[in-house]
Order: sequence, then structure tokens, then C-alpha cells
Amino acid sequence: MIELEAVSVAYGSGPRVVDALTERVASGEWLGLIGPNGAGKSSVLRAIAGLLDHEGRIVVDGRPTSALRRRDLARAVAYVPQQPVLPSDMTVVDYVLLGRTAYIGYFGVEGRRDRAICADLVERLELSAFAGRRLGTLSGGELQRLVLARALAQEAPILLLDEPTSALDIGHQQQALELVDRLRRDHGLTVLSAMHDLTLASQFADRLLLLQRGVVVARGAAPEVLTESNIATHYGAVVRVLRDDDGRVVVVPMRPGGAAPPPPGASRTAAAPGATGR
Repeated sequence: MIELEAVSVAYGSGPRVVDALTERVASGEWLGLIGPNGAGKSSVLRAIAGLLDHEGRIVVDGRPTSALRRRDLARAVAYVPQQPVLPSDMTVVDYVLLGRTAYIGYFGVEGRRDRAICADLVERLELSAFAGRRLGTLSGGELQRLVLARALAQEAPILLLDEPTSALDIGHQQQALELVDRLRRDHGLTVLSAMHDLTLASQFADRLLLLQRGVVVARGAAPEVLTESNIATHYGAVVRVLRDDDGRVVVVPMRPGGAAPPPPGASRTAAAPGATGR
């Protein structure tokens, strides 16, 4: 469980990029953070991960993060940054093993279980063919899967994802998010993800938090948050919001003034005034 109580973040003497955010994320829940660039999504995740100073109180699993040692926080929270630091000379296997650091003594080495966990993740994220390669030789998509594998190797009950699929093709996007969702359901993993792809966010997250300049402007299930009116107001975008056969939300960008028939089996939600481009 994660509790945020009046959490605010500012960089230096600048304005707050997160302003008095209060939210509770239940154990096993997937909360999606959405909003335009600069909305404060990444700052929320970095504050929870202990990487940014903040005002207010952050509690993970009943313990304030301010009272946790770095090693204990790493056992509770795994973080996938948007722009990770990747040593170009390190091999894939060695990098994933870094996820086990919180469980290894200062002068210890990885054990059989540590290596088994990492080998399983390397296989499940289709990285086995690159196991011995150095990070500097991998593509952006391969590196993004690698960073996710390292985070999952921490076996932390809370997973923070900052744009986890931005460099992945559509197949690997689905594969990576399905793996996270399966681990969530099998092991009670709690997930917070910042995502620009609104359709993916709506299809995987239980709830969405729409941020604008560090303030929550909408929260709730995808159909309540992802309306054409909200997207026009806060993203400045013209879209169609559709439903697939299972009732899940699909967001389709449109050119202003353009029109397109809904895909087979999908129906449009009620259009907001001014969102049609006319």
C-alpha cells in the first residue's frame, strides 16, 4: 500500500511541480499517472522512490519512506526510470543481477536463487539471446526491457514505471505490460505507472490520475477520466474516445476537421462540445 499525504515537490527555488498531492494506492492496485509533458508524473514517482526531496508524507507498506534505510527502501520499491544510467561495458546478465543488490551482503556474492530469478526474467522478456552482450551494443527497445528486468529482479512489492514502453514496438509493449500485470495478480504487486499512451494506460491500470501542472484534475476509472473534453482541455488534442467489444477505452488521435468511422465492433462515446474539430 502507498499513501501520499499533501506531497509537494519543487526543484530549487522554482514553482512546485507537484502540489499537495494526496492519494492512497491499495495493495495489488495498478494506478496510472497521465497528463501532458511537465504535469509532474515523473516527479511523483521519483519522490516515492526516494530520489527527490519533498514536502508532505509518503508511506509504503505502513512505513514512512523518510524513516527507511536505502537498502530497506530498495526492498520495498523498485523503480524503472525514463532515462536510466546504463554502463555500456556491462553485460546483460550482470546488469539484471544488480536488481538483487538489496539482498546481498556488502562483501557477499550472488547466490543460486539470485541467478535463477534473473535468468527467468531474462528469458521471459526475450533477452536470452543477448545475455552475454554488452549494454552498449543493444537497441533502445532491448535496453528498456533490460531495465524492466532489473527492476523486477528486486522482487519489491511496489513497482514504479516511468514511461516503461516508450521505446518498445507494439508487440513488446504488450508483452512487457502483460508480464507486469501477471506478476501483479500472482504476487499482489502494487504498480504506479506514468504513461503517455492513453489507450495502454486505460487497458492496464485499474484507476487513472490525470495531472496538470502538478495538480490532480481528474481521477477514477478510465471511462470517467479519458473523455474527449478532458483530453481537449488538458492535452490540447483532438481525439475520438471509443470502446472496444469488451467495453475498454480506446483513444484515437484525429486531425482537426477530420472524420473517421469507428473500427469494427467499437462505438463512440458522447463527443464533448468543441472536440470534433469544427
